[in-house]
Amino acid sequence: MYPGDTWTPHEAHDLEKALSLYAQDYEKMASSPTLLPSVKIESDKLFEAGLDFKEQIRKNNHSLFLSIVRPVTFYLSDYQKTFRFSLADGLIESHAIHSIVI
Repeated sequence: MYPGDTWTPHEAHDLEKALSLYAQDYEKMASSPTLLPSVKIESDKLFEAGLDFKEQIRKNNHSLFLSIVRPVTFYLSDYQKTFRFSLADGLIESHAIHSIVI
């Protein structure tokens, strides 16, 4: 789905339009001269931001929602490491094999 799309469960949904819009977005992004190289954040600040984010989510959401949120594991190429974010632990280094590459 593309931002702004709606879908009713149990009804067909054509993904082609969303895929086409995403392809256009990626092409614009790849050819943009305004892209800036990323700046590596020091690990202590990264972990601190993870704890702050965890607390914001806990503070601003209902406990029912919090009970269904699952941890996410991802790979940060700046660190050449895999990390895991959860509402229990915040951000921690992980040794998971499967992850989203960022």
